[in-house]
Amino acid sequence: MKYFIVSDIEGVCGVLDAPEWIYENSKYKENANRLSTNELNAVISGIFAAEKANGNGEAKTEVVVCDGHGCGAIDPELLDERALYLNMRGLEYPFGLDSSFDAVMWVGQHAKSGTKFAHLAHTGSFSTLYTSVNGTETSEYIDVAYCAHELGVPVIFAGGDKAFAKEATELVPECVAVYTKWGLRKDDGKYLDAKAYETFNTPAIHLHPKKACALLKEGAYEAVDKLYKKGKAYFTMPSFPKPPYVWNYRERGSSESDIYEKRSEDSIISLFNSQMKKTSHP
Repeated sequence: MKYFIVSDIEGVCGVLDAPEWIYENSKYKENANRLSTNELNAVISGIFAAEKANGNGEAKTEVVVCDGHGCGAIDPELLDERALYLNMRGLEYPFGLDSSFDAVMWVGQHAKSGTKFAHLAHTGSFSTLYTSVNGTETSEYIDVAYCAHELGVPVIFAGGDKAFAKEATELVPECVAVYTKWGLRKDDGKYLDAKAYETFNTPAIHLHPKKACALLKEGAYEAVDKLYKKGKAYFTMPSFPKPPYVWNYRERGSSESDIYEKRSEDSIISLFNSQMKKTSHP
């Protein structure tokens, strides 16, 4: 069995804000990387425990961790030695995921830009107002999940803040979603510029990191156990778009007609890897 884990940092429990925690030179970046790696290790432990319970030894299980945060969010020395570390920078979509994997999972993920009651929500960067595919707003999670679906790889687990957990199960109702913190902003902040939006979703309630890791381990175990007992087809994606595919992007502060676009006639993966062009919408 092969598992692909997508890792991010803004959805990690204990990562408190953007300026001091998520950037390469942030004051608490080392702390954030440690917290992120601890959550990954909890999920990896849950995977291997479920594999063992279902009759598979460690030698028959492969876990690849994709560091999906821009400047990195993992301490390789602290990462569970049973996992493989993938630096995805420079790779096209879907960043090393292919059809040889049996499942894809998310750890430390955040919700899309403009999500209410989210923590550090954004899509790609805080300057993004929205991205969409065929008119439906998407996110970092949704984009890669779409790619996984095209490859026949099921989404089985999603860990992050509460708003992201809701986003994850709205796309794949059967996936196991675990949240370890929740935002307090009732507003979507869509009227803010990038600088203001960066700190807009800071207010949040966090579990203790040890409690968060315990919940993530339990959730990962449950997800893998479901995969064994119910099979890949159990994890559905009812809202997967139909071709042709059109991707739109709008930046914060831009006019309603100032939109970027990509197109593909038959492939979501090709869509995300195609050239972005500026277009005018009435």
